[in-house]
Amino acid sequence: MVKGIVVRPGLAGASFDDIEEESSNGRVLVKTLYTGVCGTDREIVAGKLSMTRAERGSRLVLGHEALGKVVDPGNSSFSKDDIVVPMVRRPGGCANCAAGRQDYCTDGDFTEAGIRGKDGFMRESFYEEERFLVKAGTGEAGIEKVLAEPMKNVMKIRESIFGVIGRGLWDSVKGKGAWIFGTGTEGLLIGSVMSSLGMNVMLVNRHGLPEIQQALAASIGAEFFNSSSGNWASGEKKVPMDMVVDAAGAPSIMLDAVRNIRHTGVIVLFGTGGTGMEGKLLGDTIISLVDKNLTVIGCEDGAREHYEQAVDFISENGAKYRLGKLVTGIFQPEDTTVLSAKQQGEVKSVIKW
Repeated sequence: MVKGIVVRPGLAGASFDDIEEESSNGRVLVKTLYTGVCGTDREIVAGKLSMTRAERGSRLVLGHEALGKVVDPGNSSFSKDDIVVPMVRRPGGCANCAAGRQDYCTDGDFTEAGIRGKDGFMRESFYEEERFLVKAGTGEAGIEKVLAEPMKNVMKIRESIFGVIGRGLWDSVKGKGAWIFGTGTEGLLIGSVMSSLGMNVMLVNRHGLPEIQQALAASIGAEFFNSSSGNWASGEKKVPMDMVVDAAGAPSIMLDAVRNIRHTGVIVLFGTGGTGMEGKLLGDTIISLVDKNLTVIGCEDGAREHYEQAVDFISENGAKYRLGKLVTGIFQPEDTTVLSAKQQGEVKSVIKW
C-alpha cells in the first residue's frame, strides 16, 4: 500500500488514505517529490467539475501537476535518481492522438491523470510508462520544476501565437505589447515567457497586486493595470495592446479585449473561470472582431514537446524570473485543507511528499 489523496468524483471532499500499489509491468517507478495545487483540483474537491471520473471503482487519486524522482527505471532508458515530470493527458483513438498531439484530440476520447479516467500523482509513488515521462534533471530537484506542467500550457500558447501572427504581417513579436489578464501562477508564467520573447508585458487584474506579485512582476519587467479603473487609454500609453492572453476566464475580459485591442491583434483564451459566469456578446463586438481583423484562439493542454520546452525554459530562466518564488506555500499531504480554498497570500501552493 501507498498513501495518497483520493476523491469521489461528483462528491465534495478529499481524504489522505491508503491506495493499493500497482504492479510494475516493466514501467518506471517514480517517487513523488512535489505536487502542485491548482483551481482544477479545488473544483474536483468541491464536487463541481462534471467531467471528473474515476479510473476504476468510485475513487480517483487526485493530482496532475507533479515532479518526481526515478526509483526503479524498469525497462526504460531512464536512470535511477533522474528527475521527471509526468504528462497529464493520455491519447485516445483519433489521428491526432496517434500522432502524439492528444492536446488536439478530435473526439474527446482521452484520459487525464488526476482529472478524468486516470489516477493522478498525489501519492507517495506511482508507476508510469516511459513515453509519458519527461526528464527534468538528475539528483536534486529545484522546487521551481514542479511548475513544468502549468508552464507547458504557456509553451502551447506560444506555439499558437506564432502560428497566426503572420496573418497580421507581424515579422516577429519583439516590441509588441502583451496584455495578460490574471496575475496568478499561469498569468505570471505567461508574462515571463512573453518578456523573454522581447514583448512589453502588461499584467491586468481588477484589484491591486499583493507585495509578492509586485516583486514577481518587477522581475519580469512587467507593468500593471487595474482594470477596475476603466482608464484603458492610460494603460495603452505604457504598453500597446497588440495581444491579449486571458488567464482568468471571465467573459467580460473577452469583451474588454475586443474593444481595446489594436487592429490585427491576437486574443488567446486560456483561462476557465467556471460555469455560470455571464458576458453579453453584442453586435458591436462582432463588428469589432471583423473590422479589426482579430484572431481569437482557444488554447488548452500541450504535447510532449511543450513539456520539454517548459523544462528547458525553467532551467534556463528560473533564476532570472524568480520562478521559485511563485511557490508561496508548502504543505504536507495529510493537510488536505489546502485543497479546499486558496491560502492567504497564495500564488502557488504545493504538497511535499
